[in-house]
Amino acid sequence: APRSAYLQESGVERWLTGVRPQLGAPASTLMALGVLTVAQAGWFRVILAGIGLTLLLRTFDAMQQLGNPTAAFRPAVSHSCTIKSEPLAALDVVQAVLDRRFRRNQQRYPNAEPHPRLVAFRPLAPVRTLCVTVGGMVVMAGWLWTQAAGWELANLRLTEDSPVTVPLTEQTLRLEAFQVDWGDREAPVSALARLTLWDDELVASGEVDLNEEWRWQGISYRLTAVGPAVTVSGEGADEQPLMLQTAAHRPPVREVTLLLPPEDGPRSFAAPDEGIVIQVEAEPLITSPRIGLRAYQGREGELVEDRTINEATTVALNGARFFFDIVPYAEITASHTPGRALMIAGCVILFGGILLTLAGAGRPGRLEVVAVGRDGVTELTLNAPGHTGSAWLRNLARQLDSERREANVADKEGVVNGDR
Repeated sequence: APRSAYLQESGVERWLTGVRPQLGAPASTLMALGVLTVAQAGWFRVILAGIGLTLLLRTFDAMQQLGNPTAAFRPAVSHSCTIKSEPLAALDVVQAVLDRRFRRNQQRYPNAEPHPRLVAFRPLAPVRTLCVTVGGMVVMAGWLWTQAAGWELANLRLTEDSPVTVPLTEQTLRLEAFQVDWGDREAPVSALARLTLWDDELVASGEVDLNEEWRWQGISYRLTAVGPAVTVSGEGADEQPLMLQTAAHRPPVREVTLLLPPEDGPRSFAAPDEGIVIQVEAEPLITSPRIGLRAYQGREGELVEDRTINEATTVALNGARFFFDIVPYAEITASHTPGRALMIAGCVILFGGILLTLAGAGRPGRLEVVAVGRDGVTELTLNAPGHTGSAWLRNLARQLDSERREANVADKEGVVNGDR
């Protein structure tokens, strides 16, 4: 749930009620598991803090590797092989093999204590780790920023004659034009709304549909739902306008507009001078909106009219006439996500790091070769800092063994030729 929902009384419940139809069948399961409100759970914040600390430490380690790729490290995997030569000559063999693997990114330490060693590295190896960790931290920072300073206002329902005030901006949002294609399903096929923002004067205008949002000064306006509304006016037997009332505490007006979202059930209004109460309710869509209309008269509420309308209709009751017109209303969600750009940038960096990681999968980013000589035979120990390079090291050890056998065969052939 957005942060703004927690700042309003019963805001979370209203938000969950509004988002449930959008999620469809999985909504009940997600709500039962608490997934939709997990961002406010204490245990989730502890896990998030642990992930952030881990990413920070990994970033620091990757930056150290990038600055000093030949620094000593603690090996995670090792493989050994032997070459019949002195240690420095054995390192020459290793270097010749690694020239095809590490592209000469190698440094030798012939006087290293206690044994000569060679360190090879891939320049892009720390970069891929850095991209993954930095991308993850940027995404997390953007999400936390949005949670701290972002907000969302759902269920802003507008018709062309009924603007609303966006509470957190104090600007007036108006629906200037609205086109809906209802099609033959239970939801509109397409809808296009032109919105304007007013603050004593016109501030901005834009268009939204069921797929595209409109952004203005960091605030997104999305068309999340479309429904039918009824506009009603009337005249008495003397052809004078009737005064209509939607609630006892509201003053009578000449025209009322009733929005009919399915979850709100039937709506009603009264013509007090005529003693008539009319109840309207949206029925399931077929090819266009249909409105169920029931009229009651007298103190006992006698049912005097029960019909379904799907277009502009005039209903005569007790000498008075009521003019009904069906118009669509737009349900707009306004949201402010200040960390959105950070999250997008972080996702791009993270995706780049994942691609680099996949490209170098199974190959160590750094390799250390330690040469230990005994009686003309050198034992080579191949060390790598990550567990993913085990198979690669094994293949390298086999290749060095083959180089050793070829060298032995060449030595034997040289001896035989020399004897001859």
